[in-house]
Amino acid sequence: MDEAGYARARTVVLVAVVLVAIGLGVAGSTSRSLGGALVLVGWALALLGLHRLGRAGTAP
Repeated sequence: MDEAGYARARTVVLVAVVLVAIGLGVAGSTSRSLGGALVLVGWALALLGLHRLGRAGTAP
């Protein structure tokens, strides 16, 4: 994987972390269903991003 692909994979993981954090905040304050959905989407993105980073190998 090239350097741009590595950067995209890192960005996906960062977005996933932010979504999980927002989802936990929403679930704890306003809507458990919406917060849970955001957390699940965040987990799915985290798995995708970690898979891409694993396939990328070592950092360029």
